[in-house]
Amino acid sequence: REVPAEEKGARLELTEALNSNQAPFSSVPATGHSVPPAPTFQQEVTLAQLASVPGLDVARGLDVLRGNVEKYLELLGRFVELHAADMTRVADSLSAGDHDTAQRLAHTIKGTGGTLGAEHLAADAGRLEKMLKANLDAPLDDPEIKAAMAAVSQEMLTLAAALPSPPDTPEADAEPLDPETLSQVLDELDSLLTQSDAAAIELFRKHAASLRASLGAPFDAFARQLGNYDFELALQTLQALRQHGR
Repeated sequence: REVPAEEKGARLELTEALNSNQAPFSSVPATGHSVPPAPTFQQEVTLAQLASVPGLDVARGLDVLRGNVEKYLELLGRFVELHAADMTRVADSLSAGDHDTAQRLAHTIKGTGGTLGAEHLAADAGRLEKMLKANLDAPLDDPEIKAAMAAVSQEMLTLAAALPSPPDTPEADAEPLDPETLSQVLDELDSLLTQSDAAAIELFRKHAASLRASLGAPFDAFARQLGNYDFELALQTLQALRQHGR
């Protein structure tokens, strides 16, 4: 599946922003750089949340950006937003036999994640990239490939959970789907999951806010299973929900 041109531009902008803001790798700060603004109270709260995330070296990320908290949080948020669905793209690429794109996606997460201090994420993406390079004929259902992809997705979810939601997120105000539309969406999810088709993840993301409102508490477990590419368990959860009339 082709990445939209506007998203390609956003990814390039993120890379350029990181490159232009990186501090020199020197023990002595370069002179002439402006002092970054002091963090706000909310930014300090967010930093504290991020500091508790295993495998996220906030100090490393801040050092790269010369201590600019506002810029660090902005770029980390944009990174998660732009790359959260990359394992779906990796799955699509492998299904299409496009291993070059799958490797490039893993490589990008490894490099940018590492620069921002997401060490566990970078390591997981690096392992995935290495597996893809070592086995150019690896199918999507290869257990090791699936496990590596699930690890990357889980790290992304962990980062996203520690970041504040965008102020304009529609989730809180989303209305439940009407019964007919809900049935249609669940039918399509059921069909895709039965075929272990990664398109189920994209369909789920498209309707996530309304599905949360429609499904209630079971939504989180279902979302986690999809994020981990555990299509079999997600299908069982979906069918149980439907059986109990959710």
